[in-house]
Amino acid sequence: KDAPLEGKPDVYRLGWCQDYPHANNWIHEVFNPEVGNNEILISPDDPQVGDAVKEFTETTIAAQTASPEEQLALYKKAEKLFIDDIVGIIPVYYYSTVGVEKPWLDRVYSDAKYFYRWNVDEAAKMDAR
Repeated sequence: KDAPLEGKPDVYRLGWCQDYPHANNWIHEVFNPEVGNNEILISPDDPQVGDAVKEFTETTIAAQTASPEEQLALYKKAEKLFIDDIVGIIPVYYYSTVGVEKPWLDRVYSDAKYFYRWNVDEAAKMDAR
């Protein structure tokens, strides 16, 4: 092998779930080649997409200190650069959770963070008997 990527597949499955609900967690931390995980091994030195990768990196870093309105615009720009000019992403699988609840039990969540927040409608429970 002469090149570090020689023999590696051109298609990858990214099995990751978001850590917190913000565009930075996906766009910057997962895909940024200089300060993120760079799971897809993109590089600003790539002769085909290097300029777009540099612009993507600068945009995601700038978005971290911008106002919420500016962040939205910058992350949209970074996402467009990433998908249109650098790589393609095909979501092939979405994680899901199935839950069952009684009609008299309110606020059932599959997320453990909210598991303790539930209410029993005693009247509805008695009517269900």
